[in-house]
Amino acid sequence: MLLGGALYASRFSESRPQVVYSFSLEEAAREAQEPLVIDINAADAEELEELPEVGPATAEAIVEYRLANGPFKTVDELEEVPGIGPATLEQIRPFATV
Repeated sequence: MLLGGALYASRFSESRPQVVYSFSLEEAAREAQEPLVIDINAADAEELEELPEVGPATAEAIVEYRLANGPFKTVDELEEVPGIGPATLEQIRPFATV
């Protein structure tokens, strides 16, 4: 019966591997079911790049827009950011929140 998993690593000087990361099946199932949702008002550019169709330039544009105009009131307001059109917004919408 499998109850979880672990990642083992050892150094040349160690006699046996040490656990460096472990998880239970419940944790793995919970993480797999929780979708990635990013708060576009709190995320930095690196986090924003995790959104679909958002690369480094668009992520920076989102941050700059937020700095110039204040926090986003809705996810739909992302369409005002240069580089984000209706099609891109539809891909981002399920993964973004304010």
